[in-house]
Amino acid sequence: MAIIINLINRNRKRKINPRKIRRIAKAVFNHFGLTDAEVNIEFVSSQKIRYFNKRYLNKNKATDVIAFEDKEKRAGKKFFGDIVVSTDRANRNSKIYNTSFMKEVELYVIHGLLHLKGFEDITAKGRETMRRMEDGLLQKNKRYL
Repeated sequence: MAIIINLINRNRKRKINPRKIRRIAKAVFNHFGLTDAEVNIEFVSSQKIRYFNKRYLNKNKATDVIAFEDKEKRAGKKFFGDIVVSTDRANRNSKIYNTSFMKEVELYVIHGLLHLKGFEDITAKGRETMRRMEDGLLQKNKRYL
């Protein structure tokens, strides 16, 4: 059993800190007691995430994060999925919400992992639950960052 976190940054305009991303993802896995998991996290431009959103979710707009559970690739893993993060959106929102760029990226990674864990943000109740989980995980895991 192992935790595998694959990262790829396809948006050369925005630098990420891979160590922080891996730490926060591992902290989320630990929170849920997951010891056998693999996740692919891809960092992209707003244009690229808009493409994914249109192609896979039939929404013709950019967003901050999209998560895909890949049941075919699970191959016995308890948890497997792909997360796509718009680092352009993280940069823009960090200015709007007066946070750091990396804090926004960390939030989006947590958000994507919560989606893969089965949480939803379609309903008001789901959004509230996810926001509480995100805030709690960010606060709890400050020491990992």
